[in-house]
Amino acid sequence: MNNFNYHLLTFDVEHWYEGYRYRNLDGWENVSPRDHIIVERLFDLLGKYDQKATFFFTGRFAREFPRLVKQCVDFGHEVASHSDQHCVIYRMKGDVEFRRDLRASLDTLSDITGRAVLGYRAPKWSLTVDNQYWVFEALAEAGLIYDSSFFPTLGSEKFRREGKPLRINLPNNHSLIEIPASGYRIGPLTIPVAGGLYFRTFPAWAVFAMLAQKKIDGGYGMLYVHPYDLDDSNLSVKSGGLFFKFFRSYGVAGAWKKLEHIISEHRFTSIEKSLPFLPIEAKLDLRRAV
Repeated sequence: MNNFNYHLLTFDVEHWYEGYRYRNLDGWENVSPRDHIIVERLFDLLGKYDQKATFFFTGRFAREFPRLVKQCVDFGHEVASHSDQHCVIYRMKGDVEFRRDLRASLDTLSDITGRAVLGYRAPKWSLTVDNQYWVFEALAEAGLIYDSSFFPTLGSEKFRREGKPLRINLPNNHSLIEIPASGYRIGPLTIPVAGGLYFRTFPAWAVFAMLAQKKIDGGYGMLYVHPYDLDDSNLSVKSGGLFFKFFRSYGVAGAWKKLEHIISEHRFTSIEKSLPFLPIEAKLDLRRAV
């Protein structure tokens, strides 16, 4: 990995029904899961192009499909945490509930893989400038090395909008590396073309443009995709309304072909393998009372 000539490929592996749970919708409870089928297909696809990735698993998913989590490591990919119950942080009852959920996730993943977990991604990008102080401290105290939970939106600080990794300095001599998601910059705007609904909405050339822009800037681009983004037999239930169903299904039909096109043209690796090579230029000092 001379001069880090790679981009980062990440998958957020949660159950397809988490969007329904988040909105307190019912009707999904007795529907069979499908995400494990897509994860198995992803292992085959990545093997075909000799690509490595980071899979952020929820503890809930991992306990249902431990074989897949073990296979992930066996195939040379990274297993990281996407929380235990996929609850957004700002809906939690503070530090105690977050730490309990985090510990359950880390214990599940490490028990299955026999390895320490290095990284975390918050459900629905719910790590914010308001809760980052105690969340980062909890992550560091749990022994994690990095976080990848900031979305490149207009409201983020400049270095986060640019998607550049930075060192987070914390109390008690703790620190973390933050690795924000990537977007394509147009003036003061950053357009998140490389993940989730945005990945399904924007054409492949927009993702290629983002990756090229990151390389010109001397960095890397990051893709993040959910298994349900790629499932052309995407499950649906009666609840949710037309608006929600539309955005859950929009662009899914062409997403798998798009992903294969992108990874056939660029080299990707996991966050874990990238850590010694990331160009960390910025620091954020959060060493204050929380």
